[in-house]
Amino acid sequence: MENFTNLSENKKLELTQKFLSYFKESGGWALFLAILGFVAIGLMILGGLIVGIIMMNSYYGGEIGAVIMLVYVVMGGVMFFPTLYMLKFATGIRAAIKSGNDDDYDNAFKNLKNYFKFVGIMTIVIIGLYIIFILIALIASVIGGLNI
Repeated sequence: MENFTNLSENKKLELTQKFLSYFKESGGWALFLAILGFVAIGLMILGGLIVGIIMMNSYYGGEIGAVIMLVYVVMGGVMFFPTLYMLKFATGIRAAIKSGNDDDYDNAFKNLKNYFKFVGIMTIVIIGLYIIFILIALIASVIGGLNI
């Protein structure tokens, strides 16, 4: 990462009205997406619980129902954190615009940074899992083709 201490000593950022309007609009969209995210998380967890319970009580689905329920609850838990960071950014940037306080801007952008960091790490993990699953599928198909 670059060190920006020299830039901040020599120059002070000026927040123009256009700049503030962009922040306000971004905060509004972030709030909208955070609310939708929390609704989606709730529906995902609820759907996972319902499907899991139904499958656990069915003739064929005992253990797989528990696995499905666990997977959906864990996915909802993982999705909770970036959605929370998005909500904190949205509320923080609106508070910062109203107050004009540098600490409020710092907190808002810290949450935006945390959001992108979390999503970036999750993207890397998912790409890694895809590569592992593709390799396992290729190895399984080669072994299956050998007719051992």
